[in-house]
Amino acid sequence: MVETGPYAYQVHSYKYDVSFHANDSSTISYKEYNILKPVTDPTVCQRMYYRMDKDQLIDGDPCENGECICQDPNNMVTILNPLYLKVTEEEGPNLMISQYAVEIFQTLKTILTVDFVEATKAHLVPYALEEIYVFRTIVQVHQMINTSFEYVRNISTDEQMAEDFLAPESAYTPLTYCGMDNYDATDCRWNAGEALRQIRSDIPASSIYFKNVTDDDIPYDTVPYLIDPSSNISFLNLDEGFPGWIAVSVYLGFTEFPFPESSAMVTDDELEDIYNQYLYTVASLSFPNPDNSKLFGAEMMLHVICYYLEVRWMQLYENQLISLVYDEWMYTSEPVMCSMLGVMCVWQWGAVSALSSYTMTDDLVFSLIDRGSKVNTNPNSLYYDGNAASIHNSYRYCKEIIIPGIEPTSCMDIDYAEEGATFTFPAGLASIADGIAQINASAVAANFAKKSQTEKNKFIYFGCNISYLAHEVYRESTAFHDEYVIRYLNKYKLDSFEHEFTIDNWEELGYAQWGGGYVTEALVGVYSTYNLYRDGMWYIGQFDYYRGLIEYYAWALRSGYPDARLSNVTEAKIVLDALTREDDVGVALREHIMYRATTLIGDGERYVNGVGDVGEVAYLAENNIADFSCEGEASEVCAILAHYVDSSAEQCQYIDTDVYDVCTTAIRKRNNWVTECSRFETSMTSPVEGIQCDLNFVVGKAHPYTKSRGIIVEKMMFSLVIEIVLKLGLWCPNYDNCEFERSGLFTTVQVKNLLFEGYADASVNKYLSVKHKADNISFECVENPYDECGIQNFHCNKAGIQLTLPNDTIILNYGGIPFEKFFVERFFIYQGRFIWPYDKNDTVASAGQEIVATHRDEVFTMINPYFTLYPAWDADDYEFTKFYQCQGRFLYGSPGFYPSCIDTVNSGKKDINEIMNLIEYRGNDTMYYFDTGMVVNGSTSMQLRPFLWDGFQDYPYSYRGTVEGPDFDTLTGAAIFNRVHSFRLILGQSLLEPWDRFQTITSPFRSAYEENATSPGVIIGRRYLEEPYSWNILGTLGTPKDSYGMPYEIPTGMASLARLAGFPVYIGTPHNYGNYDWGGFEYLHVTGLDITEQRAHRSFLDYDPITGKILRMAQRQMYNIRVERTSLHTILFSSQGRCISPTKTFTASTGYGCFGYIPLFWTEESRTMTDEEFRRLQTHFYSRPGRAYVISIVGIVFGSSFFIVGAVLYFIEHRKRKAFKSRIYID
Repeated sequence: MVETGPYAYQVHSYKYDVSFHANDSSTISYKEYNILKPVTDPTVCQRMYYRMDKDQLIDGDPCENGECICQDPNNMVTILNPLYLKVTEEEGPNLMISQYAVEIFQTLKTILTVDFVEATKAHLVPYALEEIYVFRTIVQVHQMINTSFEYVRNISTDEQMAEDFLAPESAYTPLTYCGMDNYDATDCRWNAGEALRQIRSDIPASSIYFKNVTDDDIPYDTVPYLIDPSSNISFLNLDEGFPGWIAVSVYLGFTEFPFPESSAMVTDDELEDIYNQYLYTVASLSFPNPDNSKLFGAEMMLHVICYYLEVRWMQLYENQLISLVYDEWMYTSEPVMCSMLGVMCVWQWGAVSALSSYTMTDDLVFSLIDRGSKVNTNPNSLYYDGNAASIHNSYRYCKEIIIPGIEPTSCMDIDYAEEGATFTFPAGLASIADGIAQINASAVAANFAKKSQTEKNKFIYFGCNISYLAHEVYRESTAFHDEYVIRYLNKYKLDSFEHEFTIDNWEELGYAQWGGGYVTEALVGVYSTYNLYRDGMWYIGQFDYYRGLIEYYAWALRSGYPDARLSNVTEAKIVLDALTREDDVGVALREHIMYRATTLIGDGERYVNGVGDVGEVAYLAENNIADFSCEGEASEVCAILAHYVDSSAEQCQYIDTDVYDVCTTAIRKRNNWVTECSRFETSMTSPVEGIQCDLNFVVGKAHPYTKSRGIIVEKMMFSLVIEIVLKLGLWCPNYDNCEFERSGLFTTVQVKNLLFEGYADASVNKYLSVKHKADNISFECVENPYDECGIQNFHCNKAGIQLTLPNDTIILNYGGIPFEKFFVERFFIYQGRFIWPYDKNDTVASAGQEIVATHRDEVFTMINPYFTLYPAWDADDYEFTKFYQCQGRFLYGSPGFYPSCIDTVNSGKKDINEIMNLIEYRGNDTMYYFDTGMVVNGSTSMQLRPFLWDGFQDYPYSYRGTVEGPDFDTLTGAAIFNRVHSFRLILGQSLLEPWDRFQTITSPFRSAYEENATSPGVIIGRRYLEEPYSWNILGTLGTPKDSYGMPYEIPTGMASLARLAGFPVYIGTPHNYGNYDWGGFEYLHVTGLDITEQRAHRSFLDYDPITGKILRMAQRQMYNIRVERTSLHTILFSSQGRCISPTKTFTASTGYGCFGYIPLFWTEESRTMTDEEFRRLQTHFYSRPGRAYVISIVGIVFGSSFFIVGAVLYFIEHRKRKAFKSRIYID
């Protein structure tokens, strides 16, 4: 901690409404207010430094480098944030996190149930298109078979065709032509006799089943149905029969879909159902009640047809089928059948070809849709995962930027997509058109780069059209892709995940991902979007959410508890939906989670670090066995969160093998999406940075260590609130540049705003905005309320904050509205309007008070988002200053603590010893900082008890038998009452060296390093210094309680002003030197303060016992704020090992938990007697003994002279008389 300053102001105190006691004028009552006027001469501080003798006993001039010069109050300083801490104390850390967290969970829900769903759909586009390509290639067989059968039917009868279809080649005359020349084929393979022979004799696997099948068992009578295009089991029936036969062929293993577990569009059960349907239909058409032998014969028939289709057609005419599917893709646009279940889709270029000015070629078609071009050197393949991001980027950038013709802005967050749309994808297309070998990526890039912008645009728009086809036309023209996505996920999800996704409930994908990472696991084998490259369709949400982990299950893994996953999608939905609620139920639930997870509630059985007695409550970093159960509307959520899981070696191994190893294996196998596996590596392979989970321990706790889901949710909530809402959003300009000085525990403000004009805090503004959103109250900065991206700005400047109520609006800024409204501690709101029960205008105040009294349940209050230490004390608005200071508010605390603002002092008329001693402060004769009171007394002025003549140190002659003043050292303690800080100090001399108890006061006071050359006046005064005794009295007035309601001790050398301020403010000695010197330990809570230079920091006064006047005085106090380690401020010390919560032994067992007394600022109210008053007192009082002595001497001298002269004259006269009388006259 570094001290700045000094900042100087001259105190002007004004008393008004002065009255004397009606009977005897023994007391004086008055009201008083202070004005602080800025000094214009910066050297005043330096002169005051010397006038206070701060440089005494210091070698050299401490001010020679200008270090004592007054600083500019326009300076910016970084300080502990009293406004934020006041709100934190009043609202509570758990409630604040709860309010902040609603934004987090609402954003997470949006990302998961909207953006994530869209990304999942887009991710599967390449998979679906490839499967469509395979299926549509197979479907082309139907066209060729149908052509041949139509030719045969034209030259034969149906009966003959049926008889010849399964006949062996020796039993009929094969046709040499059947119309296949249209497909560049010359032979005619419509007969299936060879297939029957192969199945009966040449396939060993089949012969096992069919060796006992006779011709009587084979359903020959079904053949006419098989070759009749109108039959629903005919392979010539494109709409019904043919896709079923493909399914049967896949089921029997003749036809393969080149994907894991075959086609995603049909399940194994569905294949089996189709197979059984065809089996019984084929058998029944020949045998009304088929027995097992007949069913075996029907099964043989199914094998024959599938062999016939696959071997005699698909394999033989593979090239022709590819050519046909090319033509279909290029030239058709109507929906086509795309799955064995007959689901239609539009996947063809023909659907968008009219939009393109570029003509599709066979080479381009090959590079785009042929499975043979699915290689990592081809940037055009619609199936290759490595191209998916750039193609999706092309789609998004084209749709949002290129096609509308707008300029991208940073707010659109679309820069990532530009390269894919304007270079990567179009460059690949251009390379095909220009015959550039795609294996040479540099050549591809160079070829495109050298093109003119016009040529580039041609391919850019061409790419736009292709990506538009893939990600919009295909997906939206039919329901095929939606069904594909659902079927894919249901087919490839974990077996242990029993939930079945449906098309009508897309949000379930997000909930399943949040609860268990099930969707990304089905897609690529990882459990978090963090393990996916943030590009293309997976560029979802803000980066800080991506980095922060959006899934609950990711946090469960990071905690070492994979068994805590929410495998029930309904439960995951219940929890996430509840966490997003803005209403009282949602706020209370999140607060409940925070409180239970971080609070040890003593039960007399479980002890942590010695804390656990019944009635003890303390902050605990993790209450792993917390009871999260609750009642009411959120009881179901609480029950889910109260599910407990024991850690185990098996769970740590699962994270290591099934999560981390699977992730790294995917990277080794060149998966184009998987990344950042180390986030889920355990300490078994990464001891320092890995998840602290191994065969014996989890996060330092031996297995089994119990933890509930509620703990995981709390960790997630806290971390994301700190990192995203507070640290990134409010406390720091950006993630990598954070000094924690913009908002939060510390803030940077102008000095004059802190002292007089008020400052606002972004964290507080954000909190109040969220909290009062339900009250229809909005907080907006007057200037720059939103940034260029529409994100609300809570760092308001001097233009102020606009508070908008349903029926009222006010703009808060210094000088823009009346001070009495700007500086209220809180706003009162009734029926959507402000009311002012503490207004300066009595009529307005009375109306407000009446509403509060009669409609208490309808009135609510809202904390003022501005804070200052001395509201407008430097302004010239004397009426407001009188009004505000009359309220007795301290550090922006509440009004109404005092019965009046009248001070009463003793006039000294009856007892001179009590002159100017305070009798009542603001109508109180006793101050109650706690339940124990402190009697009001002490001087509020520069006057103490006078001893008059007896107060001289000595006399130049004997007085009453002595030459020493009898009462010079009678006053052992000087009581002073600080009106600003509302407490009394008794200064004494016990800590002073004997030589320092007496002070030679010269006038004028020294104002420079050198001693005054001449001193027209000197007074011997007595010095009094603050002592531990006085502070100890203040420290024993009561027992404060921390935020958990537990008692703690007031530190040595400090006094609590929490009751007045409304939060734990403690006043003490500057730099906590008193705490250090008198046996305390709290001075250790901060570093950087000089606790040894006590002469510059201690409060003292120099007192004249004769007149009771204070010749010189400095009241120096430092404000500290007690900051606790709580669920919001978990890191409070430079080393957390210095204090481990919970505890009651920290700082010499002075309180529960971990806490620190952090300095805010310290003040010095210095006064010296003016030179004029000094001279007047010197003339009228202090010089009297000397003058009396001189007068006496002069009197004696003159008296003696006159006596001697008189005696001599008398003697002379006497002699003359005697001589005269002795004469004898003779007449």
